[in-house]
Amino acid sequence: MAFRCGSGELAPGFGRRPTLGETARRAGDTFAVAATMLLIVLITLLPWLAAPAPIWLICRVAWRRLPVPPAAPEAAQASCRQATNY
Repeated sequence: MAFRCGSGELAPGFGRRPTLGETARRAGDTFAVAATMLLIVLITLLPWLAAPAPIWLICRVAWRRLPVPPAAPEAAQASCRQATNY
């Protein structure tokens, strides 16, 4: 009794090797599927990546419109410098 088992195709024995064209076509299909998946992931994440941009711009504009605090007098600055020197 002989037992022959094949993987994938049901034909017993060894399968033929794929031609260069079949190999190139399979590689192209694999690359296209990978590029499609990458594009889907990027399109899915784009709103989450772009959402902080308007918030950041609004905060930046608001920060620039805040009044500048008045400068401390020179004497007060000098006494602060002397107090922090150890």
